[in-house]
Amino acid sequence: MANTYTSLHYHIVFSTKNRELWIKPDVEQRIWAYLGGIAKQNKMKPLQIGGIEDHIHLLLGAPTVLAPAKIAQLIKGGSSAWIQETFPRMKGFGWQNGYGAFTVSRSKVPSVIYCTRFESIHVLPRKKCITSARARYRIHSRAARASPDEELPRGISRIAQAAWNRI
Repeated sequence: MANTYTSLHYHIVFSTKNRELWIKPDVEQRIWAYLGGIAKQNKMKPLQIGGIEDHIHLLLGAPTVLAPAKIAQLIKGGSSAWIQETFPRMKGFGWQNGYGAFTVSRSKVPSVIYCTRFESIHVLPRKKCITSARARYRIHSRAARASPDEELPRGISRIAQAAWNRI
């Protein structure tokens, strides 16, 4: 009998509605854990979940039957109502309509985990974190269609440059 082997890793990024600062440090660990639970219930393997006040990063191992659009739908749809019900101050919470989804080769999984952990420990001022997150989004988008040897445009932060070098 033939065997099938797949190694599908997705880095999925989405923000809070209007990039509002909903995800405060006092609730983020519970939210990350809940998102991980949704992933597990749907036969995904959460490798890293993190982010800052206005967006999240999920690095997930996924089965072949789940497309990135379905993954985003399951995670966002399954968590939005729970967040509103669980945290009284977050009654108006919602996720943005879109998302970013990027495939990650098995050899680059540790780099994505590192970058996500670095951002989620809040070591940078908020403005730099957001700039860095936006730059990383552009970097990931660009990496999907460009060579890693390519130079980044002027103005990209050193953190984003380091992330680019790890891609």
